[in-house]
Amino acid sequence: MRGLQPWGTADTLLNALRRDNMKWEYKTIKLGATGFMGGKVDEAQLDRIMNEIGAQGWELGAAFDTDVSGGGTRDVVVIFKRPKN
Repeated sequence: MRGLQPWGTADTLLNALRRDNMKWEYKTIKLGATGFMGGKVDEAQLDRIMNEIGAQGWELGAAFDTDVSGGGTRDVVVIFKRPKN
């Protein structure tokens, strides 16, 4: 016997979201890395930014780094999303 799921299957949830025609807005933040060849991110600054943006109703959608030659990090890109009114 299958366990109870509030939405049934993942397809059911996706269909419900499509039916509701949910719209999103996005916000992108870019933080520069420091240090020789990059790679050092100010974690306190990142935490502060994420908490401020989260308090405005944004949620983390994705985060990634951009590389320089040799594998160092040049920038950290953080993308937030929230339902559009």
